[in-house]
Amino acid sequence: MGVWHAATQGAEPLGYHQALRLTLLRRHQGTWWMLEEGGRLVSSLMCYPLRFADGDGVVAGYGIGAVATRPEARRRGHAAALCRRAIEVAEGAGRSIGLLFSAISPAYYARLGFSVVPAWRHVCSSAAELAASGPQAELVPLDPRLDVETLTACYRAVHGGLHVHRDENEWREALVRNARDVFFGLGAPLQGYVRLNTDDQEGIEVVELMVPPQEQESVLRAVAGLTAAMGRREVEGWFDPVPGLAAFFEDRGRASTLPMVRGTRDVAEARFWGSDYF
Repeated sequence: MGVWHAATQGAEPLGYHQALRLTLLRRHQGTWWMLEEGGRLVSSLMCYPLRFADGDGVVAGYGIGAVATRPEARRRGHAAALCRRAIEVAEGAGRSIGLLFSAISPAYYARLGFSVVPAWRHVCSSAAELAASGPQAELVPLDPRLDVETLTACYRAVHGGLHVHRDENEWREALVRNARDVFFGLGAPLQGYVRLNTDDQEGIEVVELMVPPQEQESVLRAVAGLTAAMGRREVEGWFDPVPGLAAFFEDRGRASTLPMVRGTRDVAEARFWGSDYF
């Protein structure tokens, strides 16, 4: 954590940074990799165990995150060497697909065998106008812990290509990691759900949009209506383009969180959500 703090030039004191990171469940599910130079730690990363749904099967995989090198030790190949070693060990253990979210030029990780996955970050700056643009879906508040079986089925139904696998146990772990997210269901019986984060006082983040394509417009209008009712103005999320609402959303790109995968070339239909980020 000291390497990451130095590499990112964190504003908070190192001790506070360490204490905060130690509270994060995801940090306890991964393995720290570190590289020394002259007896000093200069580069580090986290490697997480993951499972992917790829077609009809489930494939063991891994995620690489928090790649960092101290500023004075950069441009010596340390991070690349550490990544290669972590990849070698993970794939040697049978984890055939890797995922990362690049914060730098994707060319760096392309040299390590990773390919860019299609990704967007859509932002609507006028929630009130979006809400008034057409019919809104009727969304019902959900208790995700009680409805986890149905949420799991909806999650599977919406995805076609490569994505992070999530069975009921993995759902429960994900809910613990993101305990502040709220859920609304569509229809009775449930046809889909939308998962939201309301921590930003400027707007609401659509963390997952798991509804049939023909329902996406009315669901996003309903989210916009909720946003406006809370006195906020923005709706944003990592969801795919919704053609009927193109006039309301701006794609601001994903330069700092661009998903990349290794171990498969079939990336056109792969999708990863804000809840997958590590």
